[in-house]
Amino acid sequence: MRLLHTSSYTLKEFFDEPPPGQYAILSHRWRDEIKYDDLRRTPLMNQAASASKDKLMGACEQARQDHLQWLWADTVCIDKSSSQELSTALNSMFKYYQNATCCYTFLDDVVKSGGVGKSTFNAGEASEWFSRGWTLQELLASRHMKVYDREWKLIGTKAELASQLSQITKIGIDYLAGRAQLEQASIACKLSWMAGRRTGKVEDIAYSLIGIFRVFMTPQYGEGTNAFIRLQEAILKSSTGFDETLFAWTAPQDGKLQCYGGQPWTPPNDRWGLLAPSPDCFKDSGDLVRNFKTRPGGGFQLTHQGVIFELPYMDTRSKWGYDFKDISLALKCSRGGLQIVLELWRASKDDVAWERMQCSSLGKPAKEKKGSLLINDKANQILARQITVSQPRQP
Repeated sequence: MRLLHTSSYTLKEFFDEPPPGQYAILSHRWRDEIKYDDLRRTPLMNQAASASKDKLMGACEQARQDHLQWLWADTVCIDKSSSQELSTALNSMFKYYQNATCCYTFLDDVVKSGGVGKSTFNAGEASEWFSRGWTLQELLASRHMKVYDREWKLIGTKAELASQLSQITKIGIDYLAGRAQLEQASIACKLSWMAGRRTGKVEDIAYSLIGIFRVFMTPQYGEGTNAFIRLQEAILKSSTGFDETLFAWTAPQDGKLQCYGGQPWTPPNDRWGLLAPSPDCFKDSGDLVRNFKTRPGGGFQLTHQGVIFELPYMDTRSKWGYDFKDISLALKCSRGGLQIVLELWRASKDDVAWERMQCSSLGKPAKEKKGSLLINDKANQILARQITVSQPRQP
């Protein structure tokens, strides 16, 4: 971990990470920034006048007032020419913010006048900071956060502003006020917080979620939207007592993936795999909750072909002996007390390729649907068969 000294403005590398409580950390909207290589060539004090220089100097001054000698800022503390260092930083960034004494959130498009201005915290008029992908983990990870305007005037702390922050971000106020642990939120709920946010690079939509889900990913810039598929696969592999809200998403109603700059997308023939192409598909899934009912036949397994489920024969074959062309898969999650159901379509004669259909909506709740997999009392007594739900790689 590399830190900037707040008085000498020199960089120092800590091979054994400093204990929590010894540094401040900066959260901001990237503009035309002074970077690591720039600081190696020219000391910060000798850099040409710029908004980036003023921002770093302001953060250092605030840190000194808080009696902190060190500051971490992603612009100057990561050598992005080193793929190994970049990978380490991306996978450790959530922890960097979590362990900092205080996070300084700098809103360069806000001027405080009197109290908290409308341009700061009114939905639709809020700072651009709220629309960026990386700032989500910075908001969630930071235990203590101070929010400043562009002149480094204090607007308030995260705790003081929790209600306004919740209104803009749709994050439950208990998570922002520290009354609830992040692990209590379902996967779909956390992904819904990312819906509509953007990053400079498409892949960073996925990479900025690594710490929130406590998974490891090697960054592969150039992979495009497949990065989000890889993230979901990493979540699948790392989970125990798995949260199936990951599968409970819907195609955007406007047919656009806002996280990818408004890229048009509709599932071909209204069919897709179990994994969503973008966090935008979870926009309306924030109210889904996990449950731990046992699915007849067991759980699932991730393979290179897709996700394999074991289901009772009686749910995949009629009483006359022919296989259904479509079946209903009840997930171990609910909304308003009713189980969520996905509709699956047989894409091949065998059970190797099934696809999700009716992607624009979630199926009828299990309570209202005959033959639902979770309300079949005798299902556990019947021989199971395996089906594989295949996964397209690109939206």
